[in-house]
Amino acid sequence: EEEFKKAIAAEPGSPIYQNRLGLFYFNQGRYLESIPLYEKALAADPENTVYLVNLGLAHLNLKEGPKAAAYFKKALAIQPGDEQIEEYLRMAEAA
Repeated sequence: EEEFKKAIAAEPGSPIYQNRLGLFYFNQGRYLESIPLYEKALAADPENTVYLVNLGLAHLNLKEGPKAAAYFKKALAIQPGDEQIEEYLRMAEAA
């Protein structure tokens, strides 16, 4: 965790490090903490479907289906036909 924070401090505009720290938190079940990091990554690279999907998954794990679905729909608009994202969208719409 500290290594990611140091990398972010050294390169605050880098969406890659924001996303990586978000993934670190996500994998620990710290979904609320991952969301602002994913949002910063997405702000720096708004067409990045990985960041959109990560945001969707964090919201899905927080039982926020409509918010999750919105991110998955944005990702599908950029990357249509992606079966994994379509599955996540189905899960979010059923949540």
